[in-house]
Amino acid sequence: MKPRFIEVKGGEKRVLWGRFILFATITIALGVAIGELIAYLAMHRLGTAAPFAGGVLGLILVVRKLIEVLAYQPTEGDEKILVP
Repeated sequence: MKPRFIEVKGGEKRVLWGRFILFATITIALGVAIGELIAYLAMHRLGTAAPFAGGVLGLILVVRKLIEVLAYQPTEGDEKILVP
């Protein structure tokens, strides 16, 4: 299956970096926000370790997606596959 941030034209892959950077920013920010929310709900005060852990988890997800995008090799018929 073609990754979400890849466009194939004429058999050549093109990485959509703008969309990927937006995805990365939102993913890491959501990780930090969810970590902070969990810390606040659990301890009734703002924490430092939980947002950091959430940010690291978001970063791991982004790096995993980056490796998937960079390692992708286009195959025949990829131009016909529409990914929203």
